Formats: sequence, C-alpha cells, structure tokens
Amino acid sequence: NSFNGTWLTPVITFLLASAFAAVGFKVKISAIRLMGLKAFLAGTVVAIAAGVSALLLTKFLWLNLGA
Repeated sequence: NSFNGTWLTPVITFLLASAFAAVGFKVKISAIRLMGLKAFLAGTVVAIAAGVSALLLTKFLWLNLGA
C-alpha cells in the first residue's frame, strides 16, 4: 500500500531483531549470576517499561503522524 508499510517497516523490524539477538549472544549466564537477583530484576523492570513506552509511542504518536 504505502512505502512505509511495504518496505520500511520490515527492514526496521529485521534490524531491531538482529540487534537484540546480537546483544543476547554476548551476555553470559555467569555475568547474570554475578549481578545478583535484585539488580537483575531491576534491569528487567526497566527493560519492560522501556518496551511498553516504545510500543505506546509508536502506536499513538508515530503512526498518527503518518496519517
């Protein structure tokens, strides 16, 4: 339908998925264990909050600007 939906969105999705996978491959289980449970849980909460805010911004702000 549009350039954004046809070409740009799949490319951005692929690049983001590749970046997250690359970061995930570099993390070692022993490094997570050394951090401790409290730091791990705090990082998890921050990551979830960042993901939810990015989703909401994309859904309500970015998509509305293109309309």
